Amino acid sequence: MYIMAAIVGCGVVAGIIYLKRMSIAKAFLTTYSDYRESQIKQENQIFNETPRDKLISCRFYEFNPDTLLYERTTDKSITGSKICKLKFKNMVFYSFLKNYNLRDTYLEYIDSLEEGDETDKATEGSAGESERVPLITHLNKITNRTFQLLSATATVKIKSHNIDYIPEFDILDLINEFSFNGNTLFLTDANKVFMIALMNTTLNKRIDLSNFCIDGNKKNLDGDNLDIQVHYQLITNNADIYNGVDLVLKFSEYNDLTVVTEFKDL
Repeated sequence: MYIMAAIVGCGVVAGIIYLKRMSIAKAFLTTYSDYRESQIKQENQIFNETPRDKLISCRFYEFNPDTLLYERTTDKSITGSKICKLKFKNMVFYSFLKNYNLRDTYLEYIDSLEEGDETDKATEGSAGESERVPLITHLNKITNRTFQLLSATATVKIKSHNIDYIPEFDILDLINEFSFNGNTLFLTDANKVFMIALMNTTLNKRIDLSNFCIDGNKKNLDGDNLDIQVHYQLITNNADIYNGVDLVLKFSEYNDLTVVTEFKDL
């Protein structure tokens, strides 16, 4: 009897929830929207109260087997393995120095602050009078960019057995941090050791590359000596799908994305 009453009660509750589902969903979305708006206001207040030169930072990281290590030296020579990380407010951008040096973006912003002319500059108008027009810096462009991918995933495979070492996982946020005007990202087999190190650092994947050295020399982390590969799948905003271990993402000056799959196109 009690069980039957419980079943009937649950049915009534389920029926009410079903009938009121739109109202419940609307209330939930309204509550979440109010919460996000409150969060944004708090963040903006913090940013407004922070000195503008403290809103930005630029650091270099060097490849350290399996991870990326913050480089504290003054040597900023460009190498294939070195990464620049630019942070502005709550946004993060990455670039391999051989493809784009975000330090130029950082210095441009700092210079504009020192000149006291971050947002506009004087030009001569049609009547010969001085006018103020917006000063568009690279930082302005990349902080207002539109992301070009709907989805990005990676699967780490053991080549010799063609089996998954780490099943498909999401890397969209990581790829978006490379997605900005003028940058290029090589998601290629030749670049896999650096991408895996970055995944270990930012996504906590804990892939020990020394376990996959074909010749047994655990210090030889050349891509050809590793029995491991990363298979990527990308879906663009235009619903174009790209799969493979060799994909190159090229972002134009206006942040238009071209995905190169044939190296002769580079």
